[in-house]
Amino acid sequence: MKTYYKYFTTIFVLLGKLAFSQELKFTAHFFLNGQALNNVQVSIYDAITNKLIEENNTDKSNKYKINLETGNDYKIYFSHPNIHKMFIEIVSRTMSENDALNSYYYQMDTVELIPSSEKVDKNVLEKNPLHKIIFNQETKQFEYDKAYNEMILPKIFMEEESEQEQNISKPIKIPYNLAGTLFIKYGNNSTPLSKKDVVLYKINNLPHSAKLTNNFGQFFFNKVYIDSTKSLFIDLKEKEAIGKTLILADSKKNLLYETKITDTKIEIPLSQTLVHSLIDNRFSFFIGGKIYKESDTSVAFYADEPVFLLNQKGTVIQSTKTNVFGGFVFQDIKPGNVYQIAVPKSAFKKPYQAKLYNNLDEPICQIDSTLEDNQLVCAFRSESNKKFDNLVLNESVLKMNIKGKVYNENTNNPVSNLKIYLINENGKIIDSTITDNFGSFIFAFVPYMKYSFKFYDPSNSIVTSSKILLYSSNDQLVKLLYMIKNNPFIFNLLDYEQKKLNEIYSEDPWLNVTSLKLKNKNIPTISEHIYFETNQYKITTEAERVLKKILTVLLANPQFHIEIRAYTDSRADDKYNLELSQKRALAVKNYLIEKGISSDRITAIGLGEEKILNHCKNGVPCTDDEHAVNRRVEFDLKVK
Repeated sequence: MKTYYKYFTTIFVLLGKLAFSQELKFTAHFFLNGQALNNVQVSIYDAITNKLIEENNTDKSNKYKINLETGNDYKIYFSHPNIHKMFIEIVSRTMSENDALNSYYYQMDTVELIPSSEKVDKNVLEKNPLHKIIFNQETKQFEYDKAYNEMILPKIFMEEESEQEQNISKPIKIPYNLAGTLFIKYGNNSTPLSKKDVVLYKINNLPHSAKLTNNFGQFFFNKVYIDSTKSLFIDLKEKEAIGKTLILADSKKNLLYETKITDTKIEIPLSQTLVHSLIDNRFSFFIGGKIYKESDTSVAFYADEPVFLLNQKGTVIQSTKTNVFGGFVFQDIKPGNVYQIAVPKSAFKKPYQAKLYNNLDEPICQIDSTLEDNQLVCAFRSESNKKFDNLVLNESVLKMNIKGKVYNENTNNPVSNLKIYLINENGKIIDSTITDNFGSFIFAFVPYMKYSFKFYDPSNSIVTSSKILLYSSNDQLVKLLYMIKNNPFIFNLLDYEQKKLNEIYSEDPWLNVTSLKLKNKNIPTISEHIYFETNQYKITTEAERVLKKILTVLLANPQFHIEIRAYTDSRADDKYNLELSQKRALAVKNYLIEKGISSDRITAIGLGEEKILNHCKNGVPCTDDEHAVNRRVEFDLKVK
C-alpha cells in the first residue's frame, strides 16, 4: 500500500470566534517535501457560481491569509510549477443566520502539497477538493472533514502495477448509485430518521463517503462499486432511540432491513442482496416552496406567476406557475448538482422583495441575485445542506392534475364524449372522465403516481380513421396512437410523456378548500404545525404566513365558520399545557379578528395534551421529531 498519507499530515487549529464581524479569517502555510514552499498562486472562487473572488501570490512567503464572508461556500485553488494543481473547499452555506453574524478564525498550519512528479489521477484531483472544511452546526466551529479526506486519498493516488499485474485482464466494474430511507419504529408508529450521519464503508474499512439524511430520512451515495461495500454506519445521537427499532428501506420505502436499537451507534452489514436492493440510478428529488412579495409593512403571495428552474450556467431547464398561495414544485432534481430558482425581476418593484420559503413557511433565502438584468435568482446545491433539505418534498405530499386533449387524424377534429379511464401501476382504475366538445379532459387532485390510460369510444366520435393524437393542455404533441373503433384500448405513457400532461403541486388542504363548491359541507379537518416560541403564545412571523392562507379562504368565503383547536406535546405539566394551548388558540382567533373576520364566525379551544397522536405520552422517552408530531393547531371549517 502506497504511504500517501505523508502528503496530508495537516494540522488544523481553530482559534475561537469573534462576535458580529460576519467573516472567516482563513490562514494556510504551504510545504513541499517537508520544506516551506514560496510563490504559491492562490485563487478563490464562489463554489456555487464559480465566480472568481480573489487571485494572489504568496511571493517570498509560504503563508497565505484571507477574510471570507460567512454563509457562502468557497473553492481555494493552489498552483505552482513544482506541484499538481489542487483545491480545498470551505462549506459554510449551511450556517444559520445567527451563526453567520459571528467571525471565525481557522488556520491550516501545514499544507503538504503534492509534487508534480507524484503519480495521481488528475481527473479525480481536478474535480474533487483535497480537503473539506465544514461548519459544524453542533459545535458551532469550522472543522476538518476527516471522513472525506480518508475517502478521497485512495482515489487521488494511483498505485504502480507490476508487469505481471498489467498482463492480467481485469473485469470491467460499473459504479452504481445507492439510495435508501431510514426510520425509527416504535409500536405502530414510524418516524423518519432526519439529520443523522450515515457513512458507507468499503471492505478495506475505509469510508466511501459520509452523508446526512434529509428531513424524510433519505440518503444517497453515488458512484459505488457494490462488490466493495461492507456496511452502513449510522450515528443516532439521541439516547431516546434506544429500545426502538431501526428500519432501512429503499428509495420507494420498501422494507429491507430492521434491527433493535441497543446503542446510539449502529452498523448495518451490507450483503450483496441488500446492497443490490439499494441501487437506484434514476434517483432524484422533488423540491417545492412558496414565494412571497414582502416589504417592511406588508406580505403578499406571489400568486399565479412564472417561476423558473435554472442549471448552474443559467439555462432554463423547467418552468411552472405558482398557485394561489405562491407555491410551486419542480421534479427530477439530481443529487450533487447546482440549481437556481428564478423569478422575473420586473415582478418585484420597490419596495417589494422576493422571499423564498419552504412548504412549512420556514425561510430559505431572499431571491435577490441578478442574472442577465432580467431575473432574480437563489442558488443551491442538491446535497445535504439546510437550504436544499428544506426544499425537498416527499412524494406522499404531492398531488397532480392531468390535463390533455384528444384529436382524430388532426387537430381540426377534436374527439368529444371519449371515455378515458385513469389506471395506476397495479392496473387498478383510479378515476374516469369524458372529453368535452373540444376534446379536452382533466383528472384533478390525483395523488402523484405512474399511470396509464384506457380509451373507449361508445359514442362513435372517431369517424375518419383509427389515428388518434394525444396533446397536452398547452398544445404539445404527447403521443400518436392507433385504435380500433368501438374497442377499448389501453396504453402506457413514458415518463417524459406523462410530464407533458402532469401539473404537479404540493398537497395543501387550503388549496382544496378554495376549489370546493359552496354547497359542500363535508370539509375535512385541517391540521397545521403553527410555530410558537417555547412556552409562548405570541403569533410569530412564521405563524403569520400559515394564518394568511386561512385568512384568504375566510375572506373569500363569508359562509365559512371556523373552529380552532390547539394542542401541545406531553413535555411539561398537564395543567400548564392546557392553559398554554388555550392561550395559543385565542391568539390565532384574535389575529383573524384583527384582519377583518367577524368574531361570531370563530370558535377557539385549547386542548393541551388531550389528543396525543403517537406513543409520546407522559413519561415516555421520545425524540424531538416524535414530540413535534403532537404540537399542532387543527381547523374545522363549516358552511352555515
